[in-house]
Amino acid sequence: RNDAPMYETDFSIRGGSQNTAYYVSANYLKNTGVDNSSFMKRYNVRTNVDSKVNDWMAFGVNQNIVYTDRNSNGYTSQGSNNLRSYSTAAYMFAPYWDPYAEGYPENHMIWGLESYDTKWLASMQPKSTNDLIYNGSAFIQLNPIKGLTIKSQLGLYATNTKSTYTLLPGFPGEEAGERYISDSRSAQWTITNTAEYQFTVNDIHEITLLAGQEGIRYTDEGFSVGAKGTTDSRLLLLSNMTEANWGDISESTSEYQFLSFFGRVDYALMNKYFFNFTVRNDQSSRFGKTNRGAMFYSGGVNWRMRREKFMDNLWWLNDLDVRFSVGSTGNASIGNYTSLGLVGTTQYAGVPGWGLAQPSNTELGWEKQIQTNVGFNARLFERLDVEFNWYVRKTKDMLMGTPLPTTTGFSSQQMNIGQLSNRGIELTVGYDIIKAKRQGDLQLNVRANYAYNTTKIDELFYGIQEWPMESYLLCYKVGESLNYYMPIYAGVDKEDGAPMWYKKGYKGDVVHEFNPETMTKDASNVSNLSQDTGKSYYAPHTGGFGIFAGWKGLSLQADFAFTLGKYMVNNTYLLATDPGSLSGGYNADRDMLDIWKQPGDLATLPAFQYSHQFDTHLLENASFLRMKNLTLAYDLPSKWMAATKYMRAARLSFTARNLFTVTKFKGADPELNTNISYGGYPATRQFVLGVEVTF
Repeated sequence: RNDAPMYETDFSIRGGSQNTAYYVSANYLKNTGVDNSSFMKRYNVRTNVDSKVNDWMAFGVNQNIVYTDRNSNGYTSQGSNNLRSYSTAAYMFAPYWDPYAEGYPENHMIWGLESYDTKWLASMQPKSTNDLIYNGSAFIQLNPIKGLTIKSQLGLYATNTKSTYTLLPGFPGEEAGERYISDSRSAQWTITNTAEYQFTVNDIHEITLLAGQEGIRYTDEGFSVGAKGTTDSRLLLLSNMTEANWGDISESTSEYQFLSFFGRVDYALMNKYFFNFTVRNDQSSRFGKTNRGAMFYSGGVNWRMRREKFMDNLWWLNDLDVRFSVGSTGNASIGNYTSLGLVGTTQYAGVPGWGLAQPSNTELGWEKQIQTNVGFNARLFERLDVEFNWYVRKTKDMLMGTPLPTTTGFSSQQMNIGQLSNRGIELTVGYDIIKAKRQGDLQLNVRANYAYNTTKIDELFYGIQEWPMESYLLCYKVGESLNYYMPIYAGVDKEDGAPMWYKKGYKGDVVHEFNPETMTKDASNVSNLSQDTGKSYYAPHTGGFGIFAGWKGLSLQADFAFTLGKYMVNNTYLLATDPGSLSGGYNADRDMLDIWKQPGDLATLPAFQYSHQFDTHLLENASFLRMKNLTLAYDLPSKWMAATKYMRAARLSFTARNLFTVTKFKGADPELNTNISYGGYPATRQFVLGVEVTF
């Protein structure tokens, strides 16, 4: 669609008495979706009630219920190497092709191609999903003595999702229609119990002691069923189908549990020196039976230097805090049964049977991160705010799929292996160019943030120094970051138009003269030329900046984001420059105008008879600068609101998102978080009109 309207309405009421407070809100969202096969409707109701029964008891109940009704298009997902992905189709299909134009072919074929129109194919495969989500919690809080708070809270996050996929009769290559329905239900119960005691000694020592326990239990179950055989698009119930088989029926169930015990000590001296220490033990059912638990520790200090007497004469320094912390955390992001030995069904010579599907790992345990932070935040001249942080993060016992010898009968197994280090800085700066002395006066503020991060592999497994993952075009290498691992493109030979690649162990720029000592033109051997490109998957530089201006209720805010040093493989460029695509009638990239034609040509792309390869000519600089947000708003004068006798405030706003992007990347979106861009749906440009009224 050229436009995709989105409507959102919010309504809320809050109030209460001396001992009870309540909040009720409702939200409705309707998003028509950018492509013609997608939309979403969402209904949301929230209620919060907090009540103080007496001086030593309080309780509360918070509930949120969400219902969604949504359609999706299977051609738009990232990782779909399909010419019909909308981001790829916009690149590959001829620009003069318009499926909405008059004279649209009744056979739904694209002019010049033996291919059906993507819009029609998507409409022949409707997929709808309904979600019902409940997120609620209830707590009771006791204060039996001064300073002691005992709190118990029970939470439930529950979902029910039903999805329906239909292949309508008349879909190309299918004799009859099909229908598949899946239904899943999940519930996550969380119980948290804490006891906190706060007290003060001699008015200068403030101490807080906390002990707690938390338990999480998650369960889910689901099933799916399908059938086929209808020839009438009006008869799509499963009972209308004429054919079904066991492969179209499945059922699943899964669960996991976490159990944690923790304690914390906070100490403040003279409201200038602050210390804290935390210890916790976490256990997870996901890990091996001998290694399910782990201890984690953290501690920190904070010094409010500006409150020291020796800084009283620094009139230009309004505030200064210096902090230091070190602590460990755990990661359990693996499958629920990854540590167990599993069996599964199989077939041998057509005979069904059982076989070992996954080897056990009773030693599988927590991935651990230890991070050290040193930083400060300051305010100077009542205008300049600065926040700085330096960190070192060490990740050890990483949870990774590790290759196994082929004699085991398995290709890989999840293990705790290797170490990874991150180092970096984070800087945030804000400056009040013009400060408002009273409400409504002119004000102007600018701000910026910057982060620099380096990643280094410290250790791998089995004592190896390098682990190429050629199917991902990536490589782990000790002493380096996670780098792209590909054949290095050397350019086009100006004499015969053949593509050239550097031999393994050699690197260089794109040139036009063949050097047999360092290069090869043997396309049949390209798969053996992969090597470390020296370009990291992780971008080292990220940040943003913005400006805010306001005057007499009128305000303007602009926000930008940038990433530098980012690289991404552009799979769409391969499709749009390969001769096979062009000869098939697909649209071509403009770089095809610069293919080699005759001896002496200094061409960008090789001669037409050569197919393209997955090499570094697809590895593009995906650094970008994007305008993320531009908001113009007006708050109606308070005297106008007072005249209505029932309106307290009213705000009108216009917001534009993703207005423009500056980048050298030729794909759909440089901001995608992936190593290979193919089929991904790009960020959309949005315009929002808003009205907010407070009574």
